[in-house]
Amino acid sequence: MNKEQLLQRIEALLVLCNDKKLEFDPERLAAGALTIMAPVYGENSLQIRLFLARRDNIARLHAGNDSGRVFYMQQAVKGALENFREEIEAGLLTSLERRITSDVLSDLIQPARAALKEAGDNAKNIAAVLAAAAYEDTLRRLARQHAGVIGKQ
Repeated sequence: MNKEQLLQRIEALLVLCNDKKLEFDPERLAAGALTIMAPVYGENSLQIRLFLARRDNIARLHAGNDSGRVFYMQQAVKGALENFREEIEAGLLTSLERRITSDVLSDLIQPARAALKEAGDNAKNIAAVLAAAAYEDTLRRLARQHAGVIGKQ
């Protein structure tokens, strides 16, 4: 998902959070939030752990009280999603994408450099393939960002 798609999905879920006549299980609302938050934050992130702990606490405190459980779950999801939206709008997602891209490119270039230090054509071929992969990935990202090109063309 790109930034715009994430923001659209957040807005759709926030509409459900404000629905006073929520007719489905609030776990579905929580699952929707987790679906978009986990890939960005990471499944074991502090944000996800806190959200799940809050969900479990709400279920425990409001067992047998469906209206209370629904209300507090809506509020928990709403708070998590509003924070998530603010972090995306503040550029956190862009910073994360750049850091990951940098790590991936570094992971390709470092072995290429090491392979060039070895003797023989096989080492040069390995270095060439790794450098070409890094180059291709960079070009694809630039094309997607500046020209709207998506996927292998």
